[in-house]
Amino acid sequence: MRKFAAWTAGLILLLLASVAAAQSTAAQSTPKYRVVFQVSDADPAKWQLALGNARNAQIDLGRNNVQIEIVAYGPGLGMLREGS
Repeated sequence: MRKFAAWTAGLILLLLASVAAAQSTAAQSTPKYRVVFQVSDADPAKWQLALGNARNAQIDLGRNNVQIEIVAYGPGLGMLREGS
């Protein structure tokens, strides 16, 4: 019975250490800034504008400090096609 209790206690400690390490890693990799750019036009000039704004945000804020998402819908979906 003592072996089982010691084994269980060891397993619990290992689990707690793993959770603490995971939280520490997640906290370090979380960007300080989050930005969303929207593209809803079929105009390639506006696609380039959104991509340029995303690049500028990375340069100004630092690549590791910002999470950027570009949302395309409606006529803006053409931006996602190969060769556009």
